[in-house]
Amino acid sequence: MSKFKTFTALSAVLVAAAALGTSVISGSQAQFSGKDQDRAALEETIRTYILENPEIIAQALDRYAEQEALFEEARIQENLSGHLPALLGSEDGYIMGAQGDAAKVAVIELFDYHCGYCKSAADYVAKMIETEDDVQFVFRELPILREESEYAAKIALAAREQGRYSDLHFALMDASGLLDEKRIDDIAKKAGLNLGSLHSSRDSAALDEVLERTLEIAIDIGLTGTPSFIVASTDGAYTRIIPYWDAQELEEAIEEARNAS
Repeated sequence: MSKFKTFTALSAVLVAAAALGTSVISGSQAQFSGKDQDRAALEETIRTYILENPEIIAQALDRYAEQEALFEEARIQENLSGHLPALLGSEDGYIMGAQGDAAKVAVIELFDYHCGYCKSAADYVAKMIETEDDVQFVFRELPILREESEYAAKIALAAREQGRYSDLHFALMDASGLLDEKRIDDIAKKAGLNLGSLHSSRDSAALDEVLERTLEIAIDIGLTGTPSFIVASTDGAYTRIIPYWDAQELEEAIEEARNAS
């Protein structure tokens, strides 16, 4: 916990303790009123009450933690609502599945090509793209696990210009172990991409900006790992963040989004 949060938490404890102590005083034989109130006696009474009832410290901290969690959840949901149009766009990602008015639900996946859980989810996601005719999938590169992940992300984004993003994406997801530049290029070549054009597109400064924007959004909505899924009804009536891979939770969220749209 940071120094600021520790100070804030302790302040909350003291406020809660003071409130409890004050209620004890008001119900006790000691009488404090108006200008006759003895501050030192009041503080001593509160101190004594806390020492005799130390459990109120834990209770106050628990209450503070609950309030902080609620505030953070509300902040993240507000931020997510603001970022949703950008997350659903194709400028910084790649869209598969349902298109246009047919799309009732959107699933946005933030991933890293060195993420084992992302690879575990890949086949499932591919099946859902084939079978869920009202679900749009948006892929967003979040290369945070290894230095080599950034190269993989840029190569994948560059593949969009050749219309081969999905081929390369699933080929990279299917590859185990370290993906260095040579191995990524070999996979891209086998997937039918022109390496010369791919490298020219990969060197574009625009791709650095794409990755930076995605990272900024991830931080703003509290995502710190991959894979992370954002499920939303396309009208924005429903949003839910699943910051890990869980097929059942993903299915439940998709159904909830359908019902909300």
